[in-house]
Amino acid sequence: MLFDTLPVEIISIVFIFYVHHEKKRSHSPLILGRICRRWRQVAWSTPDLWTALAISTERATLPTHIQLAEEWLSRAGTLPLSISYTSDDCYDTAFGWVVPEVYKQMFEVLGRYSNRWRSLSLSLPSALLEVLGTLSRPSPMLHYLSVDAFWEDYDHFRIPNFPRIPTFSKSSPKVVDISCFKIALDWTAVTELRIELVDIAEVLFILQTASNLRECKLEQVSDHWSTPTEYDLIVCPILKDLSITFADRQSPVQFCDAISLPALTRLSYRSFDDWDLDFSMDDLLTFLTQSSCPLKKLIINEADFERGSLISVAPLLSSLTELHISFFPTSSDRSDYDELDVFYHILADPAQVRAHSLPFTSSPTQPLLPYLEAFHWSGNRPYPWETIPGLVQPLSHNRLPYTRPLRRVQIYCAETDIAHISYIPKQILQKLLEFEDVEYELTVSQHESQGKLDWWKASTDEWNENASRSGRVD
Repeated sequence: MLFDTLPVEIISIVFIFYVHHEKKRSHSPLILGRICRRWRQVAWSTPDLWTALAISTERATLPTHIQLAEEWLSRAGTLPLSISYTSDDCYDTAFGWVVPEVYKQMFEVLGRYSNRWRSLSLSLPSALLEVLGTLSRPSPMLHYLSVDAFWEDYDHFRIPNFPRIPTFSKSSPKVVDISCFKIALDWTAVTELRIELVDIAEVLFILQTASNLRECKLEQVSDHWSTPTEYDLIVCPILKDLSITFADRQSPVQFCDAISLPALTRLSYRSFDDWDLDFSMDDLLTFLTQSSCPLKKLIINEADFERGSLISVAPLLSSLTELHISFFPTSSDRSDYDELDVFYHILADPAQVRAHSLPFTSSPTQPLLPYLEAFHWSGNRPYPWETIPGLVQPLSHNRLPYTRPLRRVQIYCAETDIAHISYIPKQILQKLLEFEDVEYELTVSQHESQGKLDWWKASTDEWNENASRSGRVD
């Protein structure tokens, strides 16, 4: 074959492209070894082909699998390694949650190469993760660490003071992703963190030392009744992006009272899966006040908080450029929200509400959301269309005119009965047309599966039809 006459260096490059093609599904280098002896010799002596190893538990059941993993990793020479060790059936009780010895032996093999780990992903039954032991070598090259535990019963993980596994205690990765588990780690180097199903006490413990954290996503934070550790105010000086969902009422109280994020520019603060938890807006106010951060983007569910409390946070959002509000109360709470928060009316026209009805004792020192560029709202009730022009048209604060640099307004109403949603008044549409630089997306739907209706077009069609009918009558 003409290909076989090429220099070994060229063949190696072709093999590397075949195995690690970015846009297509990657291929195992073992396939190359099945073609012929020469290809096998080239493949076996090309370290770049062996830097990524993905192991499922079905391929870690025999001594030959252990040997294959050892040979695979040894062929990578001194190059950094990306390793994935997963269980395809996370709820398999075939072993009675007793870890087969061969699984432990597989991790021992992986551990012998820990000094060259670049990326490590473990998605395994908790019974295996709990007995990993300590690493025989440090892992100075480790950049990404993911640990995802599968439990026979998640309540076993929610016991107070659940211990941390020591396996990675001397590791200092930059990107960490953990689910349903607690690990000892050198948190000082972590810059990106995601944790799912986590105790609020563990969150505070981590943030106390994660001084280089820049992005953080915390999902299903709750109080597992662990023994609390006393801290002064915890400050994460460079954390800019925080997304947090709470799974109980107590954890947001503890979080907001303990944390300050002075560099925060993006915040998503919600109940998990829009659960009915009844947050206190005072907690969020405490957090934002002690953080004194230049917040640019905020994502919240209005129904998580007390009715009418949204306006109280507005004076703390003077630097905001993007606001995302959802409004999805539980069916039992919908009757408590017959009208949307006065926030929307004040935002559109601060002069229309008497000063004594505001939650602050005096006029705020700055206009409300003066730098807003994008406004997004979605909810399961009608939106007050009459307030939209006030978002984009010139306003006045302390007799000084100002105009928000708004470029996008997106409203989505998900109502079980579209008949409850009024058409957008004709005069409102005419006002909005005056602001050509603003992009409007005003949609409604009865069911998301049926797609969204362009309510601007539907309203225009309705008014045109009414005018046509009126003309025929005349």
